Amino acid sequence: MRQLGQDSVETADWLQELARIEGALRPEGEGSYRWYRRRGCRCGECKATNAAQRAQERTKAKCRTAA
Repeated sequence: MRQLGQDSVETADWLQELARIEGALRPEGEGSYRWYRRRGCRCGECKATNAAQRAQERTKAKCRTAA
């Protein structure tokens, strides 16, 4: 965005859509733990999926240590 001299949300949306078209990002609505961890996608959907997965892993670990 700095190279374009733009700092608007519209420019960010345009660049994100361009990356999706070029295959660098996952399709919208398909956020996952895999995309976050292995492909480096940091959109809100992938971040939320990662957080949920990590919370589940922590809960399992607590149950094992408590037993």
